[in-house]
Amino acid sequence: MQSKYGKKGREIIRWGQADLLELLKKLCKKKNLPRCLYYVNGQLLPVAAAVKKIMSLLKKNNTIIIMSEYRGIKITASSLKDLREKIIQLLTK
Repeated sequence: MQSKYGKKGREIIRWGQADLLELLKKLCKKKNLPRCLYYVNGQLLPVAAAVKKIMSLLKKNNTIIIMSEYRGIKITASSLKDLREKIIQLLTK
């Protein structure tokens, strides 16, 4: 199936997912969370599944709310750029 973004667009999207996955993993490590699970709009998911859900929701222009399993982290974002910036801010605190 041909993507509406073309081959280069698919690579950018794939890179965006990998980048987000790494950022969320680093956030778990920084916050010393015992398990790297996130609530995405109320659904508890392992980090890889959370990234897929986040990307799917953002693609549909939905606002997302991400919380860590133990409620130590809460992020609300309406775009991938906004989400990345907020995660990076948490990582640099």
